[in-house]
Amino acid sequence: MEKLSGNNYFIEVVAKALDVLDAFRRLEDELTLSEVARRTNLSPSYTFRLLYTLEQKGWVRRVPGTKKVHR
Repeated sequence: MEKLSGNNYFIEVVAKALDVLDAFRRLEDELTLSEVARRTNLSPSYTFRLLYTLEQKGWVRRVPGTKKVHR
C-alpha cells in the first residue's frame, strides 16, 4: 500500500480494509487468513480483525466446512 503521509484526509484503516478486499484477486477466490495476511503484508491478528469486521458488514463470508473466506 502506498503511504500518503501528511495527508489529513487519508484514513489508513480504510485503506487496509480495501487492501484486504483487493487480496481476493478474483471474485471466486477462497483464501485462508494466512493467505490474506501474506497478500496484504498485514499481521495475522490485524487481518483477522479486519476480516471479522468485513464479515459482519456482509463484504466477505466464511466458506462452510473450511477455514477459508470468500468475497
